[in-house]
Amino acid sequence: MTCTAIKVEKQGFDKSVATGEVIDFDGKKYVIIFIGKISSYTYLKMPLIVATVVGQEIGSDNPQKNYVPRNPQRKKFKNGEDKNGNSAEIEVGTLVGDKHGIVAMITDINKIEYSFTDVIAEFDVQYIDEWTHQKMNDAVKANRISKFKVINGGMMGETIDD
Repeated sequence: MTCTAIKVEKQGFDKSVATGEVIDFDGKKYVIIFIGKISSYTYLKMPLIVATVVGQEIGSDNPQKNYVPRNPQRKKFKNGEDKNGNSAEIEVGTLVGDKHGIVAMITDINKIEYSFTDVIAEFDVQYIDEWTHQKMNDAVKANRISKFKVINGGMMGETIDD
């Protein structure tokens, strides 16, 4: 299955974020399999939950199956900046993804050094294990059941005569 780190925002007193929850992201459906960080704010007098989660795409292949974890990882910040122009920053506990759909959490920073004007960080990661097909199917089923509403059927006081 393909995983990605997702920022989830929910506003309202009746909102929550939980593992096993099905969410929409970039036109695809994901099951939240890991919550890495949560924050709670008040926005326009309403509570706001902001969470960084790992979502596993429903029905996708598992890229971890034949993948050998590699530590340490290295990241180069050209001219000391990330791709968005922000200063180089690495923090233990940060979720990082790769182009193969594998998400990991930084567990240790081993070294940071300059190579001329570039900053090179060396760190270790632990991969977030994907859920099994059975566990994913159970989460999808629970999501579908939670959306059913009980409706009164038939008309009260009427009987069918044969």
